[in-house]
Amino acid sequence: MDVFESKTYIEYLKSELERRLGQNSSYSLRAFARDLQISPGNLSEIVKGKRPLSKKNAQKIAGSLGLNPIEEEAFLALPQESKKAYNEIKERKEIDLEYFKLLENWYHFAILNLLETKPKPLSAEQIAKRLGIKVIEAKLALDRLVHIGLVLYDQNNQWTCVDDFVETPTDIPSMAIKRYHQQILNKAIAALIEQSPEEREISGIGMAIDSKNLKAIKKDIDEFQNQMIEKYSGVGNPDEVYQFETALFKLSKR
Repeated sequence: MDVFESKTYIEYLKSELERRLGQNSSYSLRAFARDLQISPGNLSEIVKGKRPLSKKNAQKIAGSLGLNPIEEEAFLALPQESKKAYNEIKERKEIDLEYFKLLENWYHFAILNLLETKPKPLSAEQIAKRLGIKVIEAKLALDRLVHIGLVLYDQNNQWTCVDDFVETPTDIPSMAIKRYHQQILNKAIAALIEQSPEEREISGIGMAIDSKNLKAIKKDIDEFQNQMIEKYSGVGNPDEVYQFETALFKLSKR
């Protein structure tokens, strides 16, 4: 779709992504973010309408797309969304709190990651064996993921992730989210005992900080996580699923 035919910058970016996917079946949202020189997390939120496109990022994207001055001016003038686009965005398959209530068991996200490994598991039994869960848990989890729209059972009778990047809401006081992270931390404790140092990395540092810097620290952590995803997730020949978990919490009391 030509930039002059687009009603919103979201519509144009989606169209450009679809065009590249048509030229290269192995292309992805992560690759698109790399080519546009922004983080995959930022791009995911931008195309979902969850984050406005800043002028700085818009200029960076325009330059990366090789738009001429007239096309760049037209792109920078595009609004975030029309009323129709807004309704389409609301219908997108994204994880909000209601979805997260269905996915509050840790292995749902692990299954999404496992479907990106090679060779891809072909049955619920194989998934259960790789993740150390019950077969019935794997089957129910796959049913939920298909129902929500995060996994597709394709014409080759294989499960495929619909999106290569899934992000959950942040800073939401939900018991489902708390339960999920509690389960992951318990998995980390088990890994500390059961896995060799060569298989895992568990380390930490203590700091005396100005609490006013907490927001900036969280932002730095978020950017670092995006860098890890861009550099290592799905790169090469992925054969194992790892969890990268960060923990920042107070040790002192007033």
